[in-house]
Amino acid sequence: MVEKILVPIDGSEQADVALKKALKIVRGMTPN
Repeated sequence: MVEKILVPIDGSEQADVALKKALKIVRGMTPN
């Protein structure tokens, strides 16, 4: 169950970094 995270896209690089951060947070909250 992954929630959709909206990120303001100024550049593909920033969006990529934001997505990786979000994934880290989601993985940290999910007991896998």
